[in-house]
Amino acid sequence: MTLTLRKVRNKNEYVIKDNGKIVTTLESREEAVDYFVKYREKSHKEAVDYIDKYREETENKVEETENKVEETENKKKKKL
Repeated sequence: MTLTLRKVRNKNEYVIKDNGKIVTTLESREEAVDYFVKYREKSHKEAVDYIDKYREETENKVEETENKVEETENKKKKKL
């Protein structure tokens, strides 16, 4: 995520972009900065949530694999 806040040359406008795509254009610098901060916090929270979800799914898969390995080892021991 690349978030930028820029003043439009020769205009009283501020542009906020996310990965090069314009998110919004505001006339007040204070509004633009406030919006930028809120948007960044929201994006950060979404990223953290995604990472947590991915981590949880990965941990579940690891646990399932460990259980399968344990079951397989138990079956091999019973056969011997």
